Amino acid sequence: MKTEYEVVFTNINKWEIIEKIKNLGWICSKENTLMKRFIFENSNNKRWSYLRVRDEWDKITCTYK
Repeated sequence: MKTEYEVVFTNINKWEIIEKIKNLGWICSKENTLMKRFIFENSNNKRWSYLRVRDEWDKITCTYK
């Protein structure tokens, strides 16, 4: 499985970043939306892992990590 990294940036102005991206000519294909998710942890596995089911507005995804 390919390694995946997740990063959280704090202390940024979200709207300022969005405006900069739009000024570069990018078009927003999805407006702000609440993505509901459910996490199922697997405590029986020797390595910590989980299953995530997420409603991504136009589709439902299931991810095992």
